[in-house]
Amino acid sequence: MFHTPPPHVDLAREIPEFGALARTTVRLHPRRGEGAIGESKIGGAISWPSSEEWPICTEHDCPFVAVLQLRAADVPELGFPQGTDLFQLLWCPNDHENARPLYAPSAKIYWRRNSGIRSYLAAPSSPTASAAQSDYIPRPCILHPERVIEFPDIYDLAEDRADLVEKLKKSKAVSDVPESYPCEFDESDAEGCEDIYQSSLSVADGLKVGGYPYWIQYPEWPQCECGHRMDYLLTVASAEFDGGTWFRWLAREDRANGKFWDADFETRRAVQSAAGLMLGDMGNINYFICRRCQPWPIEGVFQCS
Repeated sequence: MFHTPPPHVDLAREIPEFGALARTTVRLHPRRGEGAIGESKIGGAISWPSSEEWPICTEHDCPFVAVLQLRAADVPELGFPQGTDLFQLLWCPNDHENARPLYAPSAKIYWRRNSGIRSYLAAPSSPTASAAQSDYIPRPCILHPERVIEFPDIYDLAEDRADLVEKLKKSKAVSDVPESYPCEFDESDAEGCEDIYQSSLSVADGLKVGGYPYWIQYPEWPQCECGHRMDYLLTVASAEFDGGTWFRWLAREDRANGKFWDADFETRRAVQSAAGLMLGDMGNINYFICRRCQPWPIEGVFQCS
């Protein structure tokens, strides 16, 4: 089990209006390892029925790869269709110019009943090195779900609740960060409070389910064909944190007495980017869903630095 350190300030207590905006996200904390075929996991062998063909991308003549498998028993917050208890996300490990999201892997989603799978596909086709981008093929990882409270990304907050952004700027408790935070924020600058909020108090980066989307650039909430804004589902990210957010989002168990950044590169990478994915320049794909339509359509939004 991994534990995210608490924020330096109780935001809902400091600014009560934030209490209504609090949501729970499930940080999945991937760590390298090949779990059992039916477990929640990244990459590796998944519960794929032997009677069902493995998907092939017609644009690249390339087999899809398993990216994420989640069991309802581990992450019920995902919200499963009735009669299912297994979620699978596969994608073609190539950039796509004719599918959304543009210039990113194109994904397929499957909802299953695990007990209904009588026999598993032993070894699905693997993409050849020439047919796939290696940065889009995840290393197998075991997941360690943890529930954490989140608040909206600063970009969403600025669009929907500009009044709360002004209260952030005036809050001394928000700007009074611990000395252990390697911040470059100017605490006398009101804009610095926005940076502190975004890095330490709002949205967790990394692989997660529910809560709020982490926008690297600006909000891009997709709209379903039915006319409704789609709901945020989950994020697949290049990294769990970066140099500007690690002081909040690096798990306690990985801090090694404050010497995480002194470790060798591969040791750090096994924590920060365990699955070895690189989506653009340290980017992520936020996935959204519309549960008003059948079957539930899903759309990805790709952003990077």
